[in-house]
Amino acid sequence: MPIRVVERRQFDPAPTGSTVLAGVAQSTGAVLQAAVGSLGREALVYGAYKPVLGTHAGLIPGIGQTDRATAAALVATDGSTGLQPGKVYVNQRLRFECVSPAIPAGWTREEARIRFLNCSNTGPPAGSAPIGGWSLFKLFNAGRCPITFTDGKCRPEVPNPNVEAFKGWDFEVYRTEVVGCIDSFQVWRNRDDAGATNVNLPVNVKLMGNISGDHLWFSQAESAGTYGQSVTADGPHADDVQVEQCNGGLEIRGNLFRGNLDPAWGPNTYYSGTDFFANGCLMIAPDVGPISDMIIEQNWLYGGGVQVNYSHKPNKGYYLNDVGSCKDNVFGRDTSRTSLEILRPTSIPIVCDYGTGSTANTFEDNGATVPLSNGG
Repeated sequence: MPIRVVERRQFDPAPTGSTVLAGVAQSTGAVLQAAVGSLGREALVYGAYKPVLGTHAGLIPGIGQTDRATAAALVATDGSTGLQPGKVYVNQRLRFECVSPAIPAGWTREEARIRFLNCSNTGPPAGSAPIGGWSLFKLFNAGRCPITFTDGKCRPEVPNPNVEAFKGWDFEVYRTEVVGCIDSFQVWRNRDDAGATNVNLPVNVKLMGNISGDHLWFSQAESAGTYGQSVTADGPHADDVQVEQCNGGLEIRGNLFRGNLDPAWGPNTYYSGTDFFANGCLMIAPDVGPISDMIIEQNWLYGGGVQVNYSHKPNKGYYLNDVGSCKDNVFGRDTSRTSLEILRPTSIPIVCDYGTGSTANTFEDNGATVPLSNGG
C-alpha cells in the first residue's frame, strides 16, 4: 500500500518567458504540501501550490472580472472572448464561470487544449447574486477545448447549493486543492463532438494528486428560500467525485479525498445530523448513462457517509455492471455510517476488481483489507 509522507516545499517564481498575461505579477513562490508514495512506485504527490496572485481585474484581456455583469458576459459568449484555444495561463486568478470555447476548425483536440498552471479559480466576486447551478469550470458542451488544471486551487467565493468545481468531460486536474463546493468533480458525458446525444463515449478525465474536501451543505428550505434552488429533502449530496456516466477514459489516482463538510456548514449531514461528513468520497451512480472501465487506484479516502458508494439508477434505466477497478487505496475509519467504506448493490451484483494481496484496499491504521458492504 502507499506510505503517506507529508512535507512542505517552496517553489521559485514562474521562470522568465512563461506565459503570463499583461499586467499580472508572477508568483513570488508557492507552497506545496506533498505526500509521496513509496514501495518502489512512482512518487504520488498530494496537495496544491498556493499561488500569490496579482490584481483581480483585467487578468484576461477584454474581461473585467470585478462585477457580476462581466462575469455573465463571459458565460454568455461561451468563453470565446476570454479563454483561448491552445493558451497556457500562468499565475492567474479566475473570478468567473469558465466555459471552454470551441475547438477551431482544423485544430486537433490536443492542439486546442487550454492549460492553467499555478492558478486559482474563485468564481464570481463575493457579493454577487448567487447563480443557479453554476460551476467554476463548465465542461459539458460539444466539441470544446479540453482543459488541464495543474498546481492550483479552486474555491468559490459565493456559496451555492448546486456549485461544482469541474463538471462534465474532457478535463485533467493535477495537484490541485478543491474546496468549498457541493461536488468537487462531477464526471459525465452525453454528447459527441457534433452535439448529437450519445451516452456511450469515454469521458477523457484524469484526476491525479489532488486534495478535495470542506464541502458545502444547505437545508432544503434554505436552498429554495435564499438561493432559489431545488434540492432533495436531506439537502444536496456533496461528494469529492460523482461519476454519472463513463464509458472508459476515467483515471482517479493518487488523490486525497477527505469527504468532509466545511465546519461552517456542519454538523448538518443527512446520515447522522451530528458530524461533519459529506455524502461520500466517491459516488458512482449512472444518472446520465452507463458506467464502465474506471480506474480508481492508490488514493487516500477519508470520511463521507460512505467512502465509495456504487448505486444502480433504475429510475433512469441504467444499472452498473463491470465498473473497472477500485484497488490499492488506503481508507480511514471515519465514515459517518459505521463500517461502510465500500458500499455496493446486491440486488443486481456488479463486477469490480478490488485487488488482492499487495493491491488490496487497506485500512490506514493496521493494513487490514477493507471489507465490501452490501446495499440494496
